[in-house]
Amino acid sequence: PLRFCLMGDRTGGADDDVYDASMDRIVAERPEFIINVGDSIEGYEDFWTDVQWVEMKRRWRRYGAIPHYFTPGNHDVW
Repeated sequence: PLRFCLMGDRTGGADDDVYDASMDRIVAERPEFIINVGDSIEGYEDFWTDVQWVEMKRRWRRYGAIPHYFTPGNHDVW
């Protein structure tokens, strides 16, 4: 069987502890790949965008060697 994961929207005041725990669970399940469906950052404020992307890239390192495909949402690009 093919095992993959879809990571959803984390905008609107996401709880980073819950998001991180979800990521840890995904890694433990060892899917073949992960698809991120976008809205990974709050966006819309150019001043904070770079800081938010640095933080998200740090979080995504948890995936290790698991391929991770990113689809940008309207909060990620505008």
